[in-house]
Amino acid sequence: MNNLRDRLRADTADRHRRIDALLSALSLGEQDGYRRFVQIHALAIRHLEGLIAVHAWPSDYPSPPSFLAPLRFDLDALAIAETGDLSSAPAPAEPVGAVYVLAGSRAGAAYLRRLAAPGVARDKPPAGYRYLFDRSLDAYWPKMRRRLAGVSADTGLADRIVESADTAFACFEAAYRATEQ
Repeated sequence: MNNLRDRLRADTADRHRRIDALLSALSLGEQDGYRRFVQIHALAIRHLEGLIAVHAWPSDYPSPPSFLAPLRFDLDALAIAETGDLSSAPAPAEPVGAVYVLAGSRAGAAYLRRLAAPGVARDKPPAGYRYLFDRSLDAYWPKMRRRLAGVSADTGLADRIVESADTAFACFEAAYRATEQ
């Protein structure tokens, strides 16, 4: 593989498929399924953004937005307490790998919007759906994707970024398990 984006995609594909299968099992068009989706994302993203914040962000990458901020609006609108703890979950060592997972999840946001809020206009999301409809989060992924495509996949740093991306997927899996009833 020549670039980091392709390597990340290939090397984390199994973990990504597992997370997709878990989240796809939720009925996003139903209140309970969507609420759990929001809980899982809030728990995992709160954990990951906390870990990302302790690392210096590389200046040659586009600065990531807060993925948690719109989720907090959704938690409030849906009257969901921000609970749970993933302190025992693995911690990504490189922030770029974790942000790859967060930003890359936006590629599937259009599909998820159709499941969770069919027929809703993109510019008028209902209360509780800010995260799914957030344009600034959607706009970040192409920037990050372009940057990753310009980075060599064959370095020690690339190895750590791939490992961190896999760890970020593991955090989502841990959040899924933590929200099981």
